[in-house]
Amino acid sequence: MSAWLKVARANDHLRELQGRERAFFDLKAYMHVQEQDSEVGDRKSAVILPPPEDFGLIIGDIVHNLRSALDHIIWSLSHLPKSAALTPKEERAIGFPIVDSAPAYTATMQRHPGPLPPNLPSGVAAEVALLQPHHGWNNPTRFLLWVIQELDRIDKHRLVVVTTSAAVQGVHGVPLENPMRTFTGPIKSGTVVPLRPGQDGKPEMDMDLDAPLVIAFDIGPVRHPVEGFQVEYTLSRATLVIAHDILPRFARFGI
Repeated sequence: MSAWLKVARANDHLRELQGRERAFFDLKAYMHVQEQDSEVGDRKSAVILPPPEDFGLIIGDIVHNLRSALDHIIWSLSHLPKSAALTPKEERAIGFPIVDSAPAYTATMQRHPGPLPPNLPSGVAAEVALLQPHHGWNNPTRFLLWVIQELDRIDKHRLVVVTTSAAVQGVHGVPLENPMRTFTGPIKSGTVVPLRPGQDGKPEMDMDLDAPLVIAFDIGPVRHPVEGFQVEYTLSRATLVIAHDILPRFARFGI
């Protein structure tokens, strides 16, 4: 089934992204700067560096292949050997719908032609309905299928923006306390982080940034529900869910 090939291609791009991330962090995702401070004199700070811009291109390839894999499922199930023929208009409308509310899903299904053609095997439409994000968390935009849907929508029109961020669950930022001041973030590309002084209270000019950094979704100037999600974790989980949960659900219908 071509959907498996799409997931395999997404996995190839994911491995490329993981390798690029490792290389980026191996070179240190920040640079040191010297600052003058009225309290402690010379002070060393770390400026968080942005990831390479083409990370967004790789991410776009991943999410597009994952999103396309879902559409390929519906196409394959509507073109089984004994499937009734569809009109060209019905074929153009084929897709795997992903919407964030029950009323929106009902409206999508009432379109003529709709994304689920009439010749699908019995039970397919029910499975698709059960996988809709509004059956998941209270905030359906955090459900992985919706995240992939949204990222693919963004990638169609503009680059998916990512940032170097502190590894803090759910949000950018990490508190870095020292005797002189407290830094509470957010830590992301461009942030200047004052480093901890030494045990005697004087600045340690050779000290490195003591905060785990990751690549996270930044999206752009308008806040978005996927902002702050860790890129590698999110895309890895989405790939696993589609490969080991969603595809097997539909394979039993004959593909």
